Order: sequence, then structure tokens, then C-alpha cells
Amino acid sequence: MKQTDIFQPAEGVHRTISYITPMNDGHLHNKNELFFLVDGIMTARCNTETVEVQGPAVVIFGSYSIHSGGSLDHEIYDRYKLFFEDFETEDIFFSQAISFFKQDHLTVIPLNSDQKAVLLGYFERLHYHTQPKARKYLTQWILYELSCWYTPSQEYFPSKNTYIHKVMQQLAQQFHLNITLEELAEQYFISRAKLVADFKRYTGMTVGEYRLLIRINNAKTMLEQGQNVKSVARACGYGDESYFIKKFTQAFGVTPKEYVNQRKTK
Repeated sequence: MKQTDIFQPAEGVHRTISYITPMNDGHLHNKNELFFLVDGIMTARCNTETVEVQGPAVVIFGSYSIHSGGSLDHEIYDRYKLFFEDFETEDIFFSQAISFFKQDHLTVIPLNSDQKAVLLGYFERLHYHTQPKARKYLTQWILYELSCWYTPSQEYFPSKNTYIHKVMQQLAQQFHLNITLEELAEQYFISRAKLVADFKRYTGMTVGEYRLLIRINNAKTMLEQGQNVKSVARACGYGDESYFIKKFTQAFGVTPKEYVNQRKTK
């Protein structure tokens, strides 16, 4: 299993204009990530899906998905990047509208010239308004606009297991619990064997590998915050401290204490 970091993305909106941006092995973080591809061609990889997207378009990677994006041509690659959390509002209609992307970990929305102009206006406002509450409202309205333009496309995704991304989010948010495969399968009214097969086909890794990935990265963050090894092991669902140390060392090449000492030295 390749080690993949959980990034804690910075707030705000970022714009990148460049030529070739190579693909990497992927990363994941605890927020949703929106790419507004203004111009150029983007290759988007999410879990085991890889699609080529022609701008103007919007690509949304769901939280805790393993993803990466890159430009493989020699044209200018112009994009905005925006991170956002799931929103909850009292207005049920509005809440459902801005949650359309939760149907899958990768959402692609081609845009026409008028829609591109509308989004450019929103992103210019995001640059202008620096207050968190203003950016939250603007992001919600961007999602509402996108929900009006979104049509699920068989062109991009001929087959999907729409429940697996919910399993991934549950494992990521409840990483401290030792939920069994049988318990997970029962929640979604499927067999253990189907869950195992769908998860592997959809993500490229087993449930156990994904849970380990989430736990070890959360452990790294806790160690960076000053927590001791014993408390971190317990918080990440490991009753056996020595087993936690073994898994951490396999993932990062150093023990938890060595990792902390290296950070202090730096």
C-alpha cells in the first residue's frame, strides 16, 4: 500500500496558471476540493477512476477520497482551487441542492461560455471577500449554481458503487472505532463478500488498508500536536501500543518517537 497523506488544506481560494503539471500518487484530506478548470485539459484521478476533462469545467473531489489532478498537454493549464466542508442549512431545499456532489467521490460538470462567466464572477468575489462567513455564503451559492447545471454523465462514469464513498467517509470519521466488515455490510444491507469486492474495485485498496491509512495519518497529526504515543495509540483505536508503533514504522520508516524527535530537530 502506498503511503498517502491527509492534507489539512489552507482556507481560501487559489489560482494556478502553468503548463505541464504531472500527476502524483494521490492524497486525501478532510474537506471537499473543487477545481474550476477555466481553460486547458485536466486529467483527474479519484480512487480507481481516471478521466480527462476539457475546460471550461468543474471537478469536485469528495472528502477523504484518494485523488490527484494534472495537465498532460502543452497548453496553458488555468484553474481555481477551492476547499470547502459539508454545509448544513435549515432550508431543506437549499441543503439538498448544494449536496448533489455527495452522490460520488468524483463529480465532473462541463460548462458553456455563459456558465464560465458566472463562475469567474463568483471566484473574483471570493478573492475580494476575506471574511470566513462571506466566503461560506459565496461557496454555497457556487454549489447552488452548479447543482442547476449538473447532469450525471455516463460518458465519465459508466458504472459506480455509490454507497462505497459513504463507507469511506464513515471509516474516516470513525477511525477510532473497530467497526467490523460484517457490521458495515449490515448497515448497507449487503453481504460481507460484496462489500469487500466493491470497496477494492472502487478504491484500489482493501477496507483494512484504507482504515490503516486514515488512522496512521491521524496519528501523525496528533503526535505533531504534542500528544504522547500511548494516548495517540488509544485515540486511533489501537489497544496494543506496540502494534501501533509497528504499523506507524511500516508506514513512515521511523517510530513515533523518532518522528517527533525529527520534527523537533527541524
